[in-house]
Amino acid sequence: MFDQNVIDAEQIETEQEVNEIEMFGERNAHWYQIAAKNETVDLIVSGVKRVLVKQPTGAGKTFTSGLIFSCPRLRAYFGLQENEKLVILFLAHKHRLLTQAEREYAKAANVELILQTVQSDISDEAVFRCHLICLDESHHESCLTIQYHLDKIKDKVIIGLTATPERADGLLIKFSHIVEPISREQAVEEGWLAKTKLYSFVDAPERDKVEVLKDIFNAYVEEMGQTMVFVRTKQEVIALTQFLRDLGKTAIGVLSQSEAELNVLLDRFSNKEVQFIVNCNRISEGVDVKFCESVVLGRTFGSYPMLNQVIGRASRPDSDCRVWELINPLSGRNLDTTVVVGEPEIHKLIFRVNEQWVEEEFDYTNDWNPSQGTKDELSRQAETGGDRIHRRGRFVD
Repeated sequence: MFDQNVIDAEQIETEQEVNEIEMFGERNAHWYQIAAKNETVDLIVSGVKRVLVKQPTGAGKTFTSGLIFSCPRLRAYFGLQENEKLVILFLAHKHRLLTQAEREYAKAANVELILQTVQSDISDEAVFRCHLICLDESHHESCLTIQYHLDKIKDKVIIGLTATPERADGLLIKFSHIVEPISREQAVEEGWLAKTKLYSFVDAPERDKVEVLKDIFNAYVEEMGQTMVFVRTKQEVIALTQFLRDLGKTAIGVLSQSEAELNVLLDRFSNKEVQFIVNCNRISEGVDVKFCESVVLGRTFGSYPMLNQVIGRASRPDSDCRVWELINPLSGRNLDTTVVVGEPEIHKLIFRVNEQWVEEEFDYTNDWNPSQGTKDELSRQAETGGDRIHRRGRFVD
């Protein structure tokens, strides 16, 4: 059993206390990344074996880990000389995460990566050679393959990275300390993440989702910009990709592409060579793309952590972060997107009247029920997968 101590931004350096300027590659680190690096290294040097770094999706977890791995104090702890490399066994459940790590850590000449998917066996030589292990998207720890690997590498220092630190099986995550330098709400307030513009379309369960989404694209496609579309089936991917092409947009459906082909497609999206990517369950967490301005939620999501990951695709500060969602007022299955994003900069309820879309502004000034908990507590439910919370507020005439 592991004692779990959550270290938040008030327990470690604040923005005012972190006055040093640090870089990784050619980029300056933000204060919260430096704070996470300092606290993580302090814990490891003090003898802690397992440290989890929690940062909001889009806030640069991989960059933060690069700062940690390049830290002179960490290198000294492992007894490395100036010309020796810190050897990291980097574990992830998706090849895309390994590719992103390889690109990011290429900026550090004093780091050597051993890239490994959790689905394949780890050689004894890799375990022997590495100084520490980095487990990306650590909330997948409950997977049997990861449990097997954790038993094999239990004597090594392990640094985990995640935005949502709760396991799918509800059990305690196996890290001694969680370093959380900044919340999503604070990151938005300080401009490290984009403010959200939320568009909620009233849907009915009997309506075909393809037809609903076609209606939405017909009316709003010019406002969406670079967009990722999330639907439930491959048939929906095919139909909506063709429809967007018929509207004159560059759209590609993600169906049977290999990991390498998917990496190329995401790079093309970041370069604005492709405007729409339509997918079902191929793109969600761990996808670092630039200039994603909109996400279209054409399906329901079963948990707040997954919803958080999907919305995170458009949360970078270079994004407009427009979220277009379908909600069914008669269903108890709607997840409250504001639990993930907080109070949006814009929130519109949009519904059909006489074959026309009608918009109403959502007002958050009334009907707040303190029995539901504080806003911080509700935001934590977005990360923990807690009870679903229905929408609050009233509509403005």
